[in-house]
Amino acid sequence: MREVKRRTMPDRPKQTIAGANPVVTEVHPAPALDAQAQEHRANARFPFTATAEVIELRSKAKVAGRTSDLSLGGCYVDTINPFPVGTPVTLRLIYAGRTFQVQSAVVYAHAGMGMGIVFTQVTPDQLEVLQAWVGQLSGEVEPLVEQAAAASNEPLHRNERQVLNQLISLLIRKNLLTEAEGAALLRELFR
Repeated sequence: MREVKRRTMPDRPKQTIAGANPVVTEVHPAPALDAQAQEHRANARFPFTATAEVIELRSKAKVAGRTSDLSLGGCYVDTINPFPVGTPVTLRLIYAGRTFQVQSAVVYAHAGMGMGIVFTQVTPDQLEVLQAWVGQLSGEVEPLVEQAAAASNEPLHRNERQVLNQLISLLIRKNLLTEAEGAALLRELFR
């Protein structure tokens, strides 16, 4: 058999993001992680869908997308045209009538799929929004829909009931709710 010599790649230089929070000043391209390594992240990630707008700081170019997951440290934005790794950006997420805006940086990018974003400068008021969302996703905080219903004693309008009815029916069809759970929700909705 013929012996094959492998060349090793030189270490990549660390990329520094100007103006980033001192806690997160360097961004490195993320190595491919296996399933076990992904579970050892600094912050727990939760599936989360919100409208996302990512704005590149220098050119002010905007990319629209949707989040697929969220943590206290960052998120993943599904978009066809992600920005390159290391790009400083402003991220704006809109969910349940609330907006979260934060200075961030792209830590990995998948062409045609999306980009991983780390939050670099979170103001105290924006941290409250983020903590509320993550708290809701983790089950530590009452869901926002229930909070809104509790804050307002107004009954749902006909259109809102129709939308919720359609949503419950869809969740049943996708086997995310059992027939019994769906029926109980529908009874509660139309009582």
